[in-house]
Amino acid sequence: MSKAPKDFSEPRNLKLLRILVTVLTITMIVGIITLVFLIVIKVQSLNNFVSIDIPKEIILPKNTIIRSFTAGTNWHAIVTESDEILIYDSLTNKLLRAIQIK
Repeated sequence: MSKAPKDFSEPRNLKLLRILVTVLTITMIVGIITLVFLIVIKVQSLNNFVSIDIPKEIILPKNTIIRSFTAGTNWHAIVTESDEILIYDSLTNKLLRAIQIK
């Protein structure tokens, strides 16, 4: 150990490589922190959606086969196999309108 040169200097390539690795490490740390921050913001915003209550029971006309269901804030609609849209009130489950699709 006593024979090691005292004025040891790094080669230019090694110094450049050390700087590049440091910059890349800092960039990756900032990127990960940014991703975590964005994920936290997105998860918090998911809690702000309006919840729509789906009725437990809907009284449909006889021999009606449901193709799809859509819910709004104060109504819900059912599309049947016979190409008819039935619109019901969400609070009373009363049929508001029946629309035949041509």
